[in-house]
Amino acid sequence: MKLVASRDVALRPQNLAREPDGDLLLHRAGHYVSFLEAYDPDLVLMWSVRSDWQPIEQMLLARDRTVWVLDRAGASTFDFKGNRVARVQVGVPEAIFSTAEA
Repeated sequence: MKLVASRDVALRPQNLAREPDGDLLLHRAGHYVSFLEAYDPDLVLMWSVRSDWQPIEQMLLARDRTVWVLDRAGASTFDFKGNRVARVQVGVPEAIFSTAEA
């Protein structure tokens, strides 16, 4: 494999996905904030979305190019331009976190 581009990121990368057109999706997170970002094949930032929910190490790329990000209170889905399409809140007792959804 030949490295053709690199980029520094401030927070620890959680997940990385490559779309069919070569764009990259990066989910990176700290303790109380996470970012979902899209980069072109040259690693130029196309868009970035900040979330203040506590993230769980889970990002799913659907066939329709929407991205689902699971957090401790539910899940959010974003379209291929970074716009939030839906938010699903999960009712859980205090001190219990959502860890999986169907």
